[in-house]
Amino acid sequence: MNTDEAQAVQLAGGQQLLIPFGEDAHLVWTRTTTGQTAALGLICQGNKTLNVSGDGQERIIRFLPEGKVQRLLGGLRQRSKFQEFERKLAQRGKRIGKILVLLDETNNVAILGVANAGDEAKIVYQVRIKLKPDKDDEPDGNAEPQIQATACGQATGEAVPAGAQLEPLSRDPGEGGDFGGGYYGGSEGGDYGPQICTSQWGYDYHCTSRFPMLSLSLSGPLPTLTVPQTFVNQQSQGSFVIWNSGGGRLTGTVSVSAPFSIASGASFNLLPGQPQEVVVRFSSANPGSFSRSVSISSNGGNQTITATSVAHKISFSPAQVDFGSGLLVLREQCNQMGACGLGTEKVGLPIEKTLTVKNEGTVSVTLTLSTSAPYRVVSALPTLSPGQSGQVTLRFDPNESGNFTGMCRWGLVAGRGV
Repeated sequence: MNTDEAQAVQLAGGQQLLIPFGEDAHLVWTRTTTGQTAALGLICQGNKTLNVSGDGQERIIRFLPEGKVQRLLGGLRQRSKFQEFERKLAQRGKRIGKILVLLDETNNVAILGVANAGDEAKIVYQVRIKLKPDKDDEPDGNAEPQIQATACGQATGEAVPAGAQLEPLSRDPGEGGDFGGGYYGGSEGGDYGPQICTSQWGYDYHCTSRFPMLSLSLSGPLPTLTVPQTFVNQQSQGSFVIWNSGGGRLTGTVSVSAPFSIASGASFNLLPGQPQEVVVRFSSANPGSFSRSVSISSNGGNQTITATSVAHKISFSPAQVDFGSGLLVLREQCNQMGACGLGTEKVGLPIEKTLTVKNEGTVSVTLTLSTSAPYRVVSALPTLSPGQSGQVTLRFDPNESGNFTGMCRWGLVAGRGV
């Protein structure tokens, strides 16, 4: 196989290229301090490989068979960092697909190449985990995995440099002959690797772009952020994510007018594939339904989204409910078998009172009501139209003597309560 037929993957955070030739042999190229490239090499011996790294370290590595890959994956899924990694994938509608595992026997480390399901040809993440001694499919103790995006330019924002000369690496003829040298020029078909990469934060970006690009988690021709409804003079929050889907640095600001405000994320300075959450806060002294434009200005493009929310106004009558008093009387009580003893008898209990609730806002509202013992909500409120009133029955039913006070907690269906 010629070197220009192999797929080059630049490992994030390094200056090396791993060039796989199927599953039987690999080459590793490194960039020298003078900017030249040279082969460090991988030499195959059966199903194992001697890897000579840039610092001169020699490591014995081999591929892990599929059965052991699945056992290793099961162990990784017990680790918190890997659980968080899979959770973030799921949030973006992705999941783990094909996995290839290289076992570094010298350092007892497993190196996993992970592809997204449905795109098995593209290894987008590298996971490293320390293994138990003499085990090649069980993570060691409490060791947490190190997870990073494979580069396709991730480390430096560039793919294999156009015009890079690759030196040949020879093997013993009995092991399959020589790998011939190759030359990659910009006129021979563009950069190695895909044009879309996935960052260490789990966001896609154009890895060959030199210019920043603004992207949002909100989609559609008229992206809208619906902030949860609340009551007047109360606060609620909603959020969205912006990220740099191009190269360079994405810088800019986010602004919105009252009764909305930017609680966090009002300015940003983002690397390729780096996200930032923007939190929008809503609070109004007046009831009503509100809509405002959120303006995002950046050196990678401008965007406008619409923020909406509702402030409800509710009144209660009476503002304080007095249940009066009842009695808990100790009396001798006997059962059918003739056994007698002291028992508690309630006199004048339970006590029920009615509370009137009125919607003084401009939007229909559905409320929830809760309280705690010895109080209880007996009936639920219907949806109240603007100006409409409704009644709720509350019950006082203690099981012990004393003075009691309680609070009623009101909430909004699909909104924020007080």
